[in-house]
Amino acid sequence: MSNLVYITTEPHRTVDGIQPDWIHPHLIQSTDPTKGRQFRVSGPIPKGACLLVDRPYAIIPVDEDPDNIICSNPACNRPARNSERISCPKACLSDVIWCGNTCQVADQVRHGFECTWLKRYAGPIRAKWSEYDFGMLWVIVRLLARRHAQLHELSIVGDDMSTEKPNHDWEGIDSLCGSSDTWSHDKVRSWSTLVKKYLQSSSALPHGMGVDRVLHLICQEEANSFGLYPRETGHFPVPNPPIDRGEQFAAAVYPTAAIANHSCFPNIIHKADEKGRMVFTASRDIFPGEECCISYFDLTKYKDLSSRRDHLRRSFLFSWRPNLDTMPYISQRTVSDRKEATGNGSAIPNGVQGSENARSNVAPRPNSPHVSEAMRQFNAREKAKTWTEKIDRLKAKLHKMKGLIEESNERLETLEQKCDDMEQRMVDRRLIDHSGSKKLKR
Repeated sequence: MSNLVYITTEPHRTVDGIQPDWIHPHLIQSTDPTKGRQFRVSGPIPKGACLLVDRPYAIIPVDEDPDNIICSNPACNRPARNSERISCPKACLSDVIWCGNTCQVADQVRHGFECTWLKRYAGPIRAKWSEYDFGMLWVIVRLLARRHAQLHELSIVGDDMSTEKPNHDWEGIDSLCGSSDTWSHDKVRSWSTLVKKYLQSSSALPHGMGVDRVLHLICQEEANSFGLYPRETGHFPVPNPPIDRGEQFAAAVYPTAAIANHSCFPNIIHKADEKGRMVFTASRDIFPGEECCISYFDLTKYKDLSSRRDHLRRSFLFSWRPNLDTMPYISQRTVSDRKEATGNGSAIPNGVQGSENARSNVAPRPNSPHVSEAMRQFNAREKAKTWTEKIDRLKAKLHKMKGLIEESNERLETLEQKCDDMEQRMVDRRLIDHSGSKKLKR
């Protein structure tokens, strides 16, 4: 388990039972009726502030260069140096290595869960299916292995002494979006075949879950996993000259970071730090009430909105609302991909960390020196905008009232005209009746 980054003495904030390593006091989870879970801020966030540090629940190496393979110990995840690395004594897979004896010993229970499975199935899956399918299944196995290791520790030392929190962490995995309805029938059918062939509970993989639950876990993993890259993802506007994020070296599932939605105009950059933890950093000033969004892909590769929208539809099952296409900082609900995301490894700032009530009281005032000039200008514009909107609403009401008065006057004139006509008809009828009476008397 990675070392926690303690910012203050007050408790860390949890999100739906999930315990990230660090979360900004103003970063909160909310639910949108259309998009589902999302991150918003309850107070102003200056550019460059660290918003989230989230450790992976499961991570696998994907780099073809053996020199860049990361340590298999989930508490480490650092690149393993050739001179010090240790391979699995059972030679289950060349990608399974540790950066030293300490990490290997610490990872025995977790790796023991996956070792037999890797030795038996890694080769056949790669030969018969694909490298991508193997990576997907290995992520699932490592999710199950991490859960197994946590439950094992809990059974030995008890709930009070355990350093792991399986209920909290696995709750984060359970709450990930994604189901068989998210994906095409062909994909679900293919994954179902893979589950029945390679992921059923057995002596080689004793997870105790049913086939349907494991299939659901694949749907969740495919909708929420991140790719890890050496440089940041999500710089907006794209710098000139553009700098891409580099080649992917790992894939991971992050229970908390997965809450973030996509925007083609992101206000967060993200990249994994040296421990594989996903770090979110504000790429600009973020104002109270704004949603915090990342980019699910490298913006330098898709430079215009049309190509980005097409890529989102093809790769992320993305549904775009056309009336929002040209608006800045608009996020849409979609799904991530194991090959398409990362985070930022900048330093974590000192700050106040407290409960939800505490964090609502620590937002800087508009004239505070901690608020940038851009924020002050924004606040002034917002106030002016509010008064303008109030005046416009009053004008609209006045215009509506004038219209109603004019309409009432027209109706009144019409009624008066009808009354005059009726009176005239009555007068004419009396004259006729009177004339008729005289004729009868004659």
